[in-house]
Amino acid sequence: MSKSSVVTVGSRECSVCPGSGPVMLVGDSHERPGYCEAIASECEALGRLDMTVMVFETEDWDRDFSPWNARGMDDEHPLGDGGPDTLNWIKEHGLPYINERFPGQPVIICGYSLAGLFALWGFLSSDLFEGAVCCSGSLWMDGWIPFMEEHPAAREGAVYLSLGGKEEKTPHPLVSRIGDCTRRADVLLEKDPSVYSHKLEMNKGGHFADSAKRLAKGMVWADAAVNKHCDGTRRSE
Repeated sequence: MSKSSVVTVGSRECSVCPGSGPVMLVGDSHERPGYCEAIASECEALGRLDMTVMVFETEDWDRDFSPWNARGMDDEHPLGDGGPDTLNWIKEHGLPYINERFPGQPVIICGYSLAGLFALWGFLSSDLFEGAVCCSGSLWMDGWIPFMEEHPAAREGAVYLSLGGKEEKTPHPLVSRIGDCTRRADVLLEKDPSVYSHKLEMNKGGHFADSAKRLAKGMVWADAAVNKHCDGTRRSE
C-alpha cells in the first residue's frame, strides 16, 4: 500500500497517497487521520494500484461542505454556507498543486455524507472536475433537489452515487428523505445531457458502514467511465 505524505496547500492540511494515474480529491474532517491510506488500500484491493488519493481537511464540517445555510441534523448543528469558499480553495490552491505534481491527470471530486453532497454540488457548479463520487451524500438537505432541477452540470462528466440500504429507515425526519432524494437525483442525472454516465449503487448497511470501501468502489467506477468516454486515450485498461 502506498504511504501518505502530509502537505500544506493554501493553508489547508492535505494527505496524499501518490500514484501515476487519476487524482481522486476527497474532502474530509480533520478529526480522521489515516483516511487517505485507508481509501488507497481499498482501491488497491479492487485492483487499482495507480490512483492518486488526495484528502483535504476542513475545520468545520457543517460549514465548509454546505453550499448554503440550511437545517442540520439538530438545532445545535445547522448547515452553513462555506461550500463556495471551499470550492474556491480547490480552484485557487488545490488544483494548481495537483496540476504541478500530477500533470495531465483527470481530477474527480469525491466525498462521503455532507462531503459527498459537496462533491456533487462542486461538479454541477463548476467546470473543475471530470466527474464526481457522492457516497451516502446528504441529499436530504433543504433545497437540494430544486437546485439540481435548475442547475445541470457545468461540463461533461460521470457521476457515481451510492447509499446504504438502511439509511432511509431512520426516524430522523430530515435524513429519512435520503432515499427518495438520492433516487430523484439519479433521475435528474439521467436527464442531464452533460452527464454521459452515471450510476446509483445500493450497499448493505447504514450510513457509517465501510465508508472507505464505498468511496473506493465509486472511484474505480468513475475513472473507468471517464476513461471509456475518452476512448481510452488517458490510460490503457
